Amino acid sequence: PQASLRPLQETNLGIERQLRDLRESVMRVRMVPIGEVFERMRFVIRDLSRENQKKVNLELKGQETEIDKFLVERIMDPLLHLVRNAVSHGLEPCEERLQLGKPAEGKITLKASAAGDLVVIEIRDDGRGLDRNRIAERAKFLGILDEGAFPDERVLLDILCASGFSTRDEADLISGRGVGMTVVKDAIRKLGGSLEMDSEAGKGTRFTIRLPLTLAIADAFIVAVGEQTFAIPQSLINEVIEIDPSTVTRMEKNEIIPYRNGVLPLQRLSRMFGLSQSHGRNFFGLIIGSGLGAVVITVDRIIGRREIVVRAITDPLLHVPGISGATELGDGRVVLILDSSVVRGQVRSQ
Repeated sequence: PQASLRPLQETNLGIERQLRDLRESVMRVRMVPIGEVFERMRFVIRDLSRENQKKVNLELKGQETEIDKFLVERIMDPLLHLVRNAVSHGLEPCEERLQLGKPAEGKITLKASAAGDLVVIEIRDDGRGLDRNRIAERAKFLGILDEGAFPDERVLLDILCASGFSTRDEADLISGRGVGMTVVKDAIRKLGGSLEMDSEAGKGTRFTIRLPLTLAIADAFIVAVGEQTFAIPQSLINEVIEIDPSTVTRMEKNEIIPYRNGVLPLQRLSRMFGLSQSHGRNFFGLIIGSGLGAVVITVDRIIGRREIVVRAITDPLLHVPGISGATELGDGRVVLILDSSVVRGQVRSQ
């Protein structure tokens, strides 16, 4: 029987190779250099520097990095706002820079690079950096931050992206009025990406955007929670671990597990979506995010890894928090695709 199956297996492998080659050919057609977006920023910065009466030098790196042309159109607005913020809020006026011992001309760097299935875009300025105390005071005044709390980098970014937050009492035409960063974060999240920030007083601020190279086809882990099946893009997962229930510790409303020399917060998909969960036996954890933003998403079983065609759910009547889209497996089953940024947000808000 095994010998009679060999010709069928060889035919199957041949078809798989041809489909893989076809996919790569289609993807090459969809990919365009991100330099097209970067070059447009030259004109934006020229106008902004004139309006702000600042001298700005734009440095571009990695313009040859390729990205899905679908993403090119949708990443323009987030990049535009971050560049505007860098010129308006980040860079000091020429006189102030000279007094601080800096060159009169401020510097903004746009850098792109590919990292596996992701494209990483950095927007860096050498300006004044973020005033943590001022932001914290404003956030406490608006009720966004508790009294006595002092924000780290992750919390600081959440504050800046909170709807309506602004450190300015009056609006300006360049940076808007407290809605820009909210739009930036939402736009990046809808593209399946993430936004990170780090800032040093007097040295400048850097925003890092991580996006999938393409939204059309992705490698994903197919997982199961109870009777429900989900897909999680592989590019979002840093590690898969097996968890012994006895290692889970509950602190107030949160659960944590030991991980290497520290701990990680745990989010049960069964609890998030109201599904039945297994008890008394080991389960699996998918570590997503990095640094202070890392969390563990727990599932009952890992079915395997598949290439999936991503179909976004755009109808607001069908939108469910925690779900970014859907895909269809080879057997005709429809599988929901997890939105990891919403899952991480639920862990932080608990």
